[in-house]
Amino acid sequence: PQTEPPATRRGSSAEDGVGLTRASFVAEDTSGVIGFCVFSRAGELAELESVAVSERARRQGVGRALCRHGMEWSRSLGATAIELEVRASSEGALALYRLLGFVDQGRRRGYYHDPTEDAVLMAAALPS
Repeated sequence: PQTEPPATRRGSSAEDGVGLTRASFVAEDTSGVIGFCVFSRAGELAELESVAVSERARRQGVGRALCRHGMEWSRSLGATAIELEVRASSEGALALYRLLGFVDQGRRRGYYHDPTEDAVLMAAALPS
């Protein structure tokens, strides 16, 4: 297992002209890209839109490091809370999000398809 998080950099950032700002973060090691995440922020609310880590790099702190970078970016732009949705069966992701301070807010029944599955809605405060 890796003893320290991999190099993480902001991949891109853009504003759409109506207040939505989006940024991606990329984790790399000596073999290349091993993970990424995408965050957006509109006003005081941020959203973790997507996070993915290569299978060989899972459970080594890559997802946690990516999420922390995105959460700090969101906070630096004035977000006070962050939301996400995740497949109900994604135990690893649920554990990661809870470790990062997210709490369950509800469910969207049948939100995902292929296979049909509920989404767990989660949120976390971003203290200033």
